[in-house]
Amino acid sequence: KFKMAINNVQIEGNVSNVKLNDKKNFISFSLAENITYKKDDKEVKETHWYSVVAHKGTAQFIDRNIAQGDKVIIFGRLTSNSYESDGKTINQTQIVANDVRVIYRKEQK
Repeated sequence: KFKMAINNVQIEGNVSNVKLNDKKNFISFSLAENITYKKDDKEVKETHWYSVVAHKGTAQFIDRNIAQGDKVIIFGRLTSNSYESDGKTINQTQIVANDVRVIYRKEQK
């Protein structure tokens, strides 16, 4: 039997800590997702942080069109890797962005 794996992510949040590499073909940034829900009849606000990366054309689009504080929707897939740091194994999950759309831009001063 053939099994098809579906790995799609769609997430909305605010951009932070944008870093473009020297070759301008890879970009990484943090995405803050603000969540509000009710618990015991009280409103609870949380921020969840995600690591996002993009390559080639998507990276160049982000570099030209998106700044820290902008609200965006990311369409992509999840990926994970691990590496050693100070004798410890670090497991990392990232969103690889295929498409990014701007919802609104933070006012530039």
